[in-house]
Amino acid sequence: MNTGNGWVGSLTYFEGGSGYWVIVSEDLSFSYETGSMSRTEIKRYVETRPSSSVFEVVQSPNQAFYFVDDITLDEGIIEDGDWLLSYKGNVLTGIRQWQGVMIDIPAMGISESKKTEGYFEVGDIPSFKLLKQMTGEIIPLGGDIPAWSENGLFQLSQLSEMQPVPDEFLLKNAYPNPFNPVTTLDFGIPVDGNVSIEIYNLQGRLVETLANYHMEAGYHSVVWNANSHSSGMYFVQMRASKYVKTQKLMLVK
Repeated sequence: MNTGNGWVGSLTYFEGGSGYWVIVSEDLSFSYETGSMSRTEIKRYVETRPSSSVFEVVQSPNQAFYFVDDITLDEGIIEDGDWLLSYKGNVLTGIRQWQGVMIDIPAMGISESKKTEGYFEVGDIPSFKLLKQMTGEIIPLGGDIPAWSENGLFQLSQLSEMQPVPDEFLLKNAYPNPFNPVTTLDFGIPVDGNVSIEIYNLQGRLVETLANYHMEAGYHSVVWNANSHSSGMYFVQMRASKYVKTQKLMLVK
């Protein structure tokens, strides 16, 4: 793909006798001499595929490419040699090795071949994962991902590590507790829904609402700054669907 900063992607040269799809913004006539049409400003892109058959993908004539150059992880960074994977549900549809520059992650579509059953159809939205080469860890990635279309080219702003979704509702112990005057409340919800986090005093009077809105499934946190409240015992109550959990908090100034 040609961007404002030049050509990007895994295609670094044209091979004589092979066929290529070309998507253009205007009509053109194009020809080249075998062996002379290449991106000479960068090294040739060569992958070293994982040995496991779990990471094999059947090539389909119907495919799309998602270009990405920014991968954000909670801990550490993406490293040369790591793998970016595209999925439809649990079906692997593409794999591409990261080599430090913007790269195109393929996403294969369904075709007449039975070997492509389970691959993408128009309107499906891919999911992406990162396979760490050194450890074998697989990290789910999320972002603003366009729907799949045949021969589509998409440039993603970034992909970021996604937190796993808990199996049940939970409110973790506040930290620190006792506190002065700030404490953090971590909690998790297994499904999307409205969540309220409220603080009550010993008399049962509501003194502050930390959250009361719709949240996506996953892990979240809120911070209570009790600077305007006096020392003493308080209660935090979390409500989500039928789940209700109350926890004691001790403010010490």
